[in-house]
Amino acid sequence: ARLRGWAMPQRSCLAACFPALVAAFACAAAAARAGVRFGEHRASSGGVAEYAGWQSITPEEFYRNHAQPGVPAIFRGAALDWEPRTLWTDDFLESRFGDLVVLTEDKLDDRSEGPQSMSIREFVRQYRADGQDRAPILPVRDGTDHSWVESLPRSASPVSAEAGSPAAGIGRGGLSAGAQPRPRPWSRFLVSQTPDPMLAGISLFPLLRCSAYTGSRSAPWAAASNHRRDDTRAGAPPTGSTGDPPAAHTTAGSNGTSAGDGTLPGQPAGRSLLVESNLWLSSGNTASTWHEDADATLNCLLQGHKHWFMVDPRNRADVGMKDRGLSSAFSDVDVDDVLSGAGPPAALPNPAAEYESFVAHGGDCVYLPARRPHHVRSYPGRNLALTTLFEAPPVWPAGRDDDCAFDGPAAAAAALAARNVSLADVGLRWGFSGQSPEDVSMGLEDVSVVAEQFAGAA
Repeated sequence: ARLRGWAMPQRSCLAACFPALVAAFACAAAAARAGVRFGEHRASSGGVAEYAGWQSITPEEFYRNHAQPGVPAIFRGAALDWEPRTLWTDDFLESRFGDLVVLTEDKLDDRSEGPQSMSIREFVRQYRADGQDRAPILPVRDGTDHSWVESLPRSASPVSAEAGSPAAGIGRGGLSAGAQPRPRPWSRFLVSQTPDPMLAGISLFPLLRCSAYTGSRSAPWAAASNHRRDDTRAGAPPTGSTGDPPAAHTTAGSNGTSAGDGTLPGQPAGRSLLVESNLWLSSGNTASTWHEDADATLNCLLQGHKHWFMVDPRNRADVGMKDRGLSSAFSDVDVDDVLSGAGPPAALPNPAAEYESFVAHGGDCVYLPARRPHHVRSYPGRNLALTTLFEAPPVWPAGRDDDCAFDGPAAAAAALAARNVSLADVGLRWGFSGQSPEDVSMGLEDVSVVAEQFAGAA
């Protein structure tokens, strides 16, 4: 090889003549390949569709542009006025819901162990002391805006807006130079199906306040005033002014339009497409594996900062996705060390692959399509999120069956805001009493999907 007109000496001669230079090159090469987190190996190809709140799009536009084709989006500030964002403090959760059972997982999600159950009271007391004696994880520099880093808790993350760049001396795993990555005596976060008694305080995302998702033209929001805020029933059918359940639909269309009674083709009579609700709480510094979810999700972050990474499902092999069963798919790639390792944990199969990334902040809601590979990292500070899992309707209702037909976003926003129903007011397919971990259905394949798979096999 030649450099500026002179011949490169043989390796043995170079090592003998310039040992310090060779050592420096070797260290640089090793540093370039060790401890590189996903997102630091190459810049992001961009973000996802972004909206200012949920009011700038109609339910039908959300369905046709996102839910039906499976296109992700983020709704900035869509949950800023949600009650749990300010009401669900640690003290409130401990006093109001402390006896309820939830599931927790290890913050460094490598799928090596299953979830552990504990009461909310026990979790809150332990997580309060978590995250303060561990070096903070600095933001992944993938080309997205990180000016928000100045808002991170100083006690947990004494970093500047410039911290995290290669020139700032990042060590293995993206930690600040000299910090000890990993093991802690207790390092867990709450990720659980939401116990039924908590559902009354959680709003149904406005763009889902349509019979196309609730499965009934006898709209629950028409009788929302009859439901007390402390009503803890989950999965109970919405009641009308008389207290009677709405009439069930009896027919289904077959021509790609609604059947004239609110039932959609391929949708069983009165069947809700709202699957379940999940609750997330941590002190930050979490990192998921690359994985897929069986259902579409609206993930509303009430407090904290979460860094999302996604790839097109057609390119799932680029991040090592593997099917593990009916509803499970995840990757063995080490998200904190993507350029080395023979696996598991493994190196990234295709480091040149394109990916989307963005950072969600408190009040933002992310629409994640079903089966879209993603990896999420949270940053220091309290992270509280609520998710609603759902299915997209097979078709959008037409004519009088469309109770979400509005003349533009402004009209839709006014009407949907008035339909301020909670998740306790609508029928979720899976409920969880919060009394025993054996009652948790989180992560199970939807019963209708399983039935279809068995029918196909037969």
